[in-house]
Amino acid sequence: QGQSPAGQSPIGQSPAGQSPAGQWVQYKLPGGLTLQLETRMLGSFQCYNLAAAVLVARELKLDGIAIAEGVKHAFWPGRLEELPGEIPVLLDGAHNPDGMLALMESLGQFYPKRSPVAICAIGSRKDDDAMLDAMKDRVELLLCLPTGARQSTPPEALAAMARERGIPAQSFEDMETAFAEALSYCASMEEKFPLNLVCGSLYLVGARAPYMLVEQDHSEAQEED
Repeated sequence: QGQSPAGQSPIGQSPAGQSPAGQWVQYKLPGGLTLQLETRMLGSFQCYNLAAAVLVARELKLDGIAIAEGVKHAFWPGRLEELPGEIPVLLDGAHNPDGMLALMESLGQFYPKRSPVAICAIGSRKDDDAMLDAMKDRVELLLCLPTGARQSTPPEALAAMARERGIPAQSFEDMETAFAEALSYCASMEEKFPLNLVCGSLYLVGARAPYMLVEQDHSEAQEED
């Protein structure tokens, strides 16, 4: 997921502002040039990715205006990608321990008042123990699915591992049922602000199914009207 340890950016950087709609980062480049950039891409790890991109752009002789325009319009689907709705849906392809840690950190930064209901699938060759450890005390409920690929940790096994860590978890074999449960559970969270989170596998995040959460949410709202 591109996360780098603090202090290891190739150029000096400092956060200038952030919100669920994007973030602003100030970079100090060799030679005294300072750039303040706006990006739609969320997460502290993206600041390090942008730092590397800025250095490459300068090597290609691009000026500050061109860099700022490019960064402003750049978009990385499935990386802290929000599908707006009454109950927001967040897609993130975090599929390894570092990526999951970065995701959980970003949830605290950008959605501090939200209680995530996570729809998750993990490949059988991934370190699912470490990924679940990262989610401990961070998610309201974990709904476990197969990844949709050939090699996948069985949902019931993943749910059992989560419950061993004190994470409430259920297992499902199909996306539609899991997403229906996510919406139902979120609707019952009267005193909390829910967030549907789809994570753990690029196969799951890249599927058409996550968009059903938004479509179902909108259709239910129209029926109520």
